[in-house]
Amino acid sequence: MVCLPVAAATADALTASIEAAVRAFAEDPALIACGGALSPGKRLFRVDVAHEGGHFRLQVPEAGAYALFFEHAPSEFNLHLDGTKPAAERRFASHHHDGEISSIGISDPRPLDPQKFNDWMSYLLKSRGADIFRMKGVVSLQGEDRRYVFHGVHMMFDGQLERPWPAGKPRANTLVFIGRKLDRQELEAGFHSCLA
Repeated sequence: MVCLPVAAATADALTASIEAAVRAFAEDPALIACGGALSPGKRLFRVDVAHEGGHFRLQVPEAGAYALFFEHAPSEFNLHLDGTKPAAERRFASHHHDGEISSIGISDPRPLDPQKFNDWMSYLLKSRGADIFRMKGVVSLQGEDRRYVFHGVHMMFDGQLERPWPAGKPRANTLVFIGRKLDRQELEAGFHSCLA
């Protein structure tokens, strides 16, 4: 779950905040245990709601409009917001309601060639963008000391170099694709074509 402050409680403001939410979903989540609390910000939270009594508190520091983003539809885990009602909602495809929808993850420690990776991402967006609901990843590019982090929703894509890789720890590429009729062999072959 990600909670972001937004300019207003409108559908347009909600749409404008999607990119920031997608970027937050690419980060490592902070676990919020039963009865725990979270506050708005560009941070991904994993909330423990998989059993009876899985409640948590959302601490809002000041009045305003806030957007909540979930990986699963709120109805799938029986979300209840006490004391408030959404002013705007937007639903995305849910993998629980369509047998053709799946997720594919790729992990590999070898560095990637920056140009080959860029060409592959461009190809995926043009050829499969309508079927890729979401993609995200952290990539190790050859000759670069910083992590390359990318996020995509359908044909929208954002990627940039971020913080340096931790000193003394191994680097690893981690990519996740969620979409309709995804072909693992095709995605793995595309990834392997980017190896430096």
